[in-house]
Amino acid sequence: MKKINVMVIIGLSLISFTIRAQQAKLPFIGTINYQISYKSDVIPAATLAQQPTEAVVKISEEKLVMDAKTAKVIVDAQTKKLYKLLNLNMMGLGKYVLEENETILNDTTQKANATLNITKETKIINGYTTTKAIGSYLTPQGKVDYTVYFIPNFCNPFFKYLVNTFASLNAFPLEYTIVTPQFSTTFTVKSMVYDSLDPKDFLIPKSYKPITQAELEEEVQGMMGGE
Repeated sequence: MKKINVMVIIGLSLISFTIRAQQAKLPFIGTINYQISYKSDVIPAATLAQQPTEAVVKISEEKLVMDAKTAKVIVDAQTKKLYKLLNLNMMGLGKYVLEENETILNDTTQKANATLNITKETKIINGYTTTKAIGSYLTPQGKVDYTVYFIPNFCNPFFKYLVNTFASLNAFPLEYTIVTPQFSTTFTVKSMVYDSLDPKDFLIPKSYKPITQAELEEEVQGMMGGE
């Protein structure tokens, strides 16, 4: 039987502690990889299988970008705006960018009878201690329930608008599940890496056409033969 070197064990423990300590430093600057999963009793499995299963979030001091294949979101703390980039080429349309300012982001008119319960339950996610919150709100399509593990002071406070559902938390959601009457979506952290980011990652490509929500809905209806 081989002897176990106690110093090696201590050394490995210190290395593990150092890694955890590095992971837990704030604010976070780097890349988060998410796994996305879906559940539904009404939407065909084949349709759900076509949805993005991964998303990459890159965070700098003033900008954040989430990329999930055909959809991309850029949050800019300098301009106080959020940009949604939509590639609808497969639908016979083009590439569009929707711009939302802080006034729109803070509009909660559709979130009537909203509830929010910050629990005492915590969860360690890649070295960060997150707090669990559960809540719900009403939309014209029905009730929406959510569970989120969040952390305050994780990054620029404006980045909370990446998932506007949780904006009232004034914190960043690391993992979350949103349940609608039709389906549920869960974002789970796969990895978090501190790294230097390319400023080009946060630029809006010139191929994307600025458009309003009303204009986009009109183009979609026109493509589908609606009036």
